Amino acid sequence: RFLFYHLFSFLIAVGFLLMGLDFMKQSMAQLATLIGIEQLSNVGPCAYLVFGFFVTAVIHSSSAMMMIALSALFSDLISIESAALIIIGADVGTTMTALVGSLKGNAVKKRIGLAHFLINVGTAAMAILILKPLLLVIHNVFQINNLLYTLVAFHSSFNALGVMLFFPFLGIFEKFL
Repeated sequence: RFLFYHLFSFLIAVGFLLMGLDFMKQSMAQLATLIGIEQLSNVGPCAYLVFGFFVTAVIHSSSAMMMIALSALFSDLISIESAALIIIGADVGTTMTALVGSLKGNAVKKRIGLAHFLINVGTAAMAILILKPLLLVIHNVFQINNLLYTLVAFHSSFNALGVMLFFPFLGIFEKFL
């Protein structure tokens, strides 16, 4: 009886999670059309980066920003490069919560918030520099042709590369913190 209770509780929780993700997907598809992401193309590629940063900083959710970018990409409102720039901006925007939260803390909290921000800015700068070559590698080497999977693979790849980029500097960051 105890086992069935926990098993069914788990299954119900997973069901609600999947249902919630489906609701989020549907609502983000509508939100993507309301926000007018396609109008950013008139301003230039930097607009996508800034858009991703500010929207994520306001809504405090890079996952929701990813859903917006995926929905816009799926709806052919933006290109894969534009969606990638939104995600790069979202990665930096997500650090605003920690950075603002650390402002009222002691010196250690402020340094940790700043370090988190600087690591993401460095990773974002690297991602911008390798955006097109990394998308080509994902498409040609890993044979990922679905644009939605390509965006997810790009996001995971540039974050992994960011970890590798900062790994040699952990001693310096340790002393800083």
